[in-house]
Amino acid sequence: MLRNFLASLRKKHVEAGSAEVLTFDAATHTIEIPDSLPAKPCVTRRMSSTRASWLFVSKLEKLDEQQRKSIEQIRQGHPDLEMAYQLGQGFVMMLAERRDTDLDAWLTQAEHSGLPEFKKMAKGIRLDYVAVKAAFSSEWSQGQVEAQVNCLKLQKRIVFGRANFDLLRLRVLCRI
Repeated sequence: MLRNFLASLRKKHVEAGSAEVLTFDAATHTIEIPDSLPAKPCVTRRMSSTRASWLFVSKLEKLDEQQRKSIEQIRQGHPDLEMAYQLGQGFVMMLAERRDTDLDAWLTQAEHSGLPEFKKMAKGIRLDYVAVKAAFSSEWSQGQVEAQVNCLKLQKRIVFGRANFDLLRLRVLCRI
């Protein structure tokens, strides 16, 4: 940030033709700053892509006012972002409300959106269409099994290189 500020400061001085520059007095260890410096820059934190993605798929009524403002600013940034928001919200709501009848229309809309990420997602869903359709209509989930597999892999990584299968077996059985 400092480098960017100083570069912009130098650029403004060059454009203005000003001979005034920052000078350093070695005897007193002070910096002499000319009076005609530009105003202090406004520093704002950038939102991470992960945070923005999370906001895009969150239900609007569950967000606070600041988060809603952030979404509005992002959506106004480019027409593609507005399209991505609409498609993302459509998919999330369709999944939450288990509207499997709307899946075909959403896939067509995603494929014709012009957004490569949604085209790729639609293509992947089409490859495993039956399973995705079942996920919309079925009350059963693979989540519990996946959680157990994840815990088992974690235990395996923890003892990797330090022990044999017997210790891994004991650690897994102790969890039960």
